[in-house]
Amino acid sequence: MNLNRIYAIVLRHLYVWPRGLERFMWSVGWPLLDLLIWGITTSYLQKNALLTPSIATIILGGIIFWGLV
Repeated sequence: MNLNRIYAIVLRHLYVWPRGLERFMWSVGWPLLDLLIWGITTSYLQKNALLTPSIATIILGGIIFWGLV
């Protein structure tokens, strides 16, 4: 990965965020809230499952990682 490209994307977002709190929430707030909710749900399902992971835990884990992409 080229660090200059990553820096450019981060810099672009930093220039856009001061224009409104709504843009900041769409960029940072909602993904963090989404990860928190799905993470708590997945950990609850893992604690209540048997030794083998259930299909619901696998699907929710996939949704969490999809949110990161």
